[in-house]
Amino acid sequence: MNGTTEHLVREFKTVIRNAEDLIKATAGDSTDATREKRARLAGAVLVARETCQRLEEQGRNRWRAASRQWEENALWFLFAGFAAGTLLGYLAPELRRRLRSK
Repeated sequence: MNGTTEHLVREFKTVIRNAEDLIKATAGDSTDATREKRARLAGAVLVARETCQRLEEQGRNRWRAASRQWEENALWFLFAGFAAGTLLGYLAPELRRRLRSK
């Protein structure tokens, strides 16, 4: 997972924990309005937990796909990096010479 997704998952987990603590803290309050709000909050916590799990699974799948891509094409990646480095190594001095001569 990238940093943004990891941060989002951590934030989701914090919100879920806080909401669960709030539900537990208001368990003794038996008014209808409180029970209704606790039920709605419990539903929202369930949705948030499912979303968090889905994000984690997507992150794992992306990591596996990237890992598989690297394993299958490692030589091509190395060759491309070598070719790009060689090209830049050749062109940089030439470009510097042309800029100095102007």
